[in-house]
Amino acid sequence: MNKKINIVLASFVISIELFSATLPGWWFFQKNYTTTSEVFISENFLRIDTLQTISNHPACFSFYQGKAGMFMFTEVSTLNLIYSGIFYATKLKSIGISGGLIYNDTGKETIHYLQSGVEKSETINLQRDIFMISSLSKLIKDNISFSLTFKIANSMLQNENALAFAFDFNLFFYSIIKNSNLAVSFKNIGMSTSFKEESDSLPLSLSVTYSCKILRFFELGLNLPYVFNYRFSPSLGVAFTKDPVKVYLSYTFNKEDNNFGFGVSSNIQNFEIGYSIVPSKYLGVSHKVGLGYKF
Repeated sequence: MNKKINIVLASFVISIELFSATLPGWWFFQKNYTTTSEVFISENFLRIDTLQTISNHPACFSFYQGKAGMFMFTEVSTLNLIYSGIFYATKLKSIGISGGLIYNDTGKETIHYLQSGVEKSETINLQRDIFMISSLSKLIKDNISFSLTFKIANSMLQNENALAFAFDFNLFFYSIIKNSNLAVSFKNIGMSTSFKEESDSLPLSLSVTYSCKILRFFELGLNLPYVFNYRFSPSLGVAFTKDPVKVYLSYTFNKEDNNFGFGVSSNIQNFEIGYSIVPSKYLGVSHKVGLGYKF
């Protein structure tokens, strides 16, 4: 059984390094949760992408015009990789509370091995992850808010398990300059247990996100995330927004794959609907759909 586990571990590490071309270790701690791009945090989020933006930048909740909201999303690729989650946010007096649960399934793989001189094969689950998030946000000045996020994840690789715990700190500056907002985040401060003898380090990162309106219906977004001891991968996006519809296109630099993103979102009464697509030469095309409801 240990030989089988080692084979699976090796194949999974190789697939992450060669195909996903994203992050080592607990990569989903750095993954964008929702159908909208992280580069857009302009005042338009108060009208269209509110719930999704709160999931990416919890400190934004202090400027949310509603009392509470819920958002669900599902991402499916052509290789049957599944990434789904649900978020809920509510206000209690001057404090905003938000949280969510995410499930990740990287699919199945057939492995071949020798047992007592006989070649055998078995279809196994590569990796399954359960990821829980909880955030507290509060307004500290008229146009500045702060949030603290706690994250815990359980990663299951066949009959091996590992846990990870992390904190995020986020500052949000609303209308720091006319028609523009700024977010500063320090993410994934924590620790993890190991599958075997060694544990993967968390993707500790610092990011600065800026978004502004450049024309009547257009906005520009810029995300500058740096993962320590790994790399700097800035993202740039352009969006067209005319209530109740928003369409965006984004590009991430310094990545071997998953560079482009395209999405559309809309408000229909109290509902928020979103769809995005990310092409990949290794993992196939990923489609993500989301539905939110404002209470």
